[in-house]
Amino acid sequence: MIFSKRNIIYYLLFTFITFVFYSSAIKNGYSLDDQYIFNNIPAEGSSFKDIFSVFAKRFDISDYRPIAMFTFALEQFIQGSINPKVSHIINLLIYVILCCTIFYVLQRLPIKNAIPIALVTTLLFIVHPVHAGVVNNLKSRDGLFSMLFIVLALNSYINYEVTKKRFYFLFIALFFVLGIYSKRDAYNLIFILPLLAFFVYNRSLKKDILLYFVGLFMLIILSTSIIDLLIPFNAKVFEKSFMITENPLIADNTFFNRLGMSVATYLYYLKFMVIPKGYYFYFGFNMIPLRSILNPITLVQLVVVILPLLAAFIMYKKNKHFTLGILIFYSSLLYCANFVTEVQGIVADRYVFIASLGFIFAFAVLIVDILPSKIEKQIANLSKTIQAKHIPIVITILIMLLYFPFVKARNNAWFSKESLFEADMPHLQQSFEANRIASTHYAQVGMNSRNPSEQESNFMKALQYAKQANALNSDDIHTQETEGIAYYGLGKTAEAEKQFLKIIKKFDTSVVSWDLMGDMTFKRQNYDSATLCYANVYRLEKSNESVYYKYPNALVQNGKRDSAFNFLEKLSKTYPDWYVPYESAAYLYYQNGDTYYGHSFLVVALEKGLNNRQTYERTKNEIIQGTQNPDVKISTAYKQLLVRIEKIPIPN
Repeated sequence: MIFSKRNIIYYLLFTFITFVFYSSAIKNGYSLDDQYIFNNIPAEGSSFKDIFSVFAKRFDISDYRPIAMFTFALEQFIQGSINPKVSHIINLLIYVILCCTIFYVLQRLPIKNAIPIALVTTLLFIVHPVHAGVVNNLKSRDGLFSMLFIVLALNSYINYEVTKKRFYFLFIALFFVLGIYSKRDAYNLIFILPLLAFFVYNRSLKKDILLYFVGLFMLIILSTSIIDLLIPFNAKVFEKSFMITENPLIADNTFFNRLGMSVATYLYYLKFMVIPKGYYFYFGFNMIPLRSILNPITLVQLVVVILPLLAAFIMYKKNKHFTLGILIFYSSLLYCANFVTEVQGIVADRYVFIASLGFIFAFAVLIVDILPSKIEKQIANLSKTIQAKHIPIVITILIMLLYFPFVKARNNAWFSKESLFEADMPHLQQSFEANRIASTHYAQVGMNSRNPSEQESNFMKALQYAKQANALNSDDIHTQETEGIAYYGLGKTAEAEKQFLKIIKKFDTSVVSWDLMGDMTFKRQNYDSATLCYANVYRLEKSNESVYYKYPNALVQNGKRDSAFNFLEKLSKTYPDWYVPYESAAYLYYQNGDTYYGHSFLVVALEKGLNNRQTYERTKNEIIQGTQNPDVKISTAYKQLLVRIEKIPIPN
């Protein structure tokens, strides 16, 4: 039974070990990709009804992952806001539940040494460093739920085999759909369940196995079709595409290259399982070079990739459960092996999360079922106190001790975005996307910082990673812009201007370059050039509010005052309910010494929705002072402005 005394002892053991290995993760804050949480849940202060809105929207335009997002929305509703420490605790508890469920399901299998194999598998699954990214990354709660529902579906299948009651197929379907709606890697059940049925329950390959596969495949089509019907794709999904920097297959997608990349991908996932390090936040171009399957290096890689499959084939008659684990590992990676489709980033530790269970299960079978019988005589000759049956637990404990510092290191790396970059970027110098992500982050932090030393530190890092990115790929406008922004933030205006001019020559559509070139030339009082730059910003990005202040100001400074006011007048007619042209005009009047007209236009801006309490209070106080003007006409005009501004609700 699930809550038998023996099982409860094991569950407590699993909980204890999980918190020993991952307790340091609780102190972590937000990290990479956690912004997806806030992009997919209602705003703070939303009603209880609003939290169910996550079921009516897609995740990141195309996917549908409402299960994990609902739990985050519920967290926010209960607490008022998302507390990362609470979220990390919840992730750990889900991981504990998942691992306990894995043990419960595996020890129910009608195989030799089911309990020892289940115990070793679960312990090694808990502590394997390849899972640290999924556990530490709050957004990856979707992956935890996806796998949990897969394991629950397998448990329902075991219930069917034990009872022969067909209604358990309804539970399989339910858990499968919940897994898909958590994250699409739950599709792997279409391989795992038939393999389990064939290798453990000896189901007919032609009859039952094919039926299970087809049934699950049809369930995928049905569940996704329902969502596609109820929640149609956003038009932006058709604009979204991979770039060569995310996967080099995009640029040279031949059949032989696809096979070559698939071999390299499988090799990386084998390395992830065997070597407890090398898990970085983004691979992509050019971390894994694109080579044809006919390349000598790829052929050597192919031999290594085939070896576990060859071992599984050889072991089939002696121990088919080892074969089962290996086949689960390889089949569960098909969706991310860069053969069926190109994978963003090429490889990632989170992609191997479900597949790793098959590899670890095969290893557990190896050290529990196979190894003791092979070395029983040697052990007996060496010592009378140590028995062969003790070997599995000794090996498991040694591996757990080996893994401990690696898990702790990844926990620390995932403390924040900055700590993740500091840990991984020394190993990702050949990854364009990693350098792009890091440079963009540090540039943004530098721009938002008010501390000069922090600004300098962040802009220096932004410059370093932007340069590394541009050395790998000089055709990306964003990293070119980041390099210019970093120079500008560091006060190196000559280098910044040179960089922006280079960008403009190559990318005439760079709003950032035109805008900052305008700022630099304006500061040099080269108002003619500044006007030209801001005009190009206006040409390229009509939604850029700042240009409606900068462009008229540059025109005025360039001696074209009438052109500036004509521009704002035309703008006010085009957008009669927009406050921006009136606020911009107010500042121009202030600069010209026309304070009354400045106040008048600011009142209009406030009436039309300018939501700035500081501006409101300053303007009101200055209008009150204007009412005291000894000139009756002026004081009367200001009194009329005072009546109008007092009718405006005070901004928050």
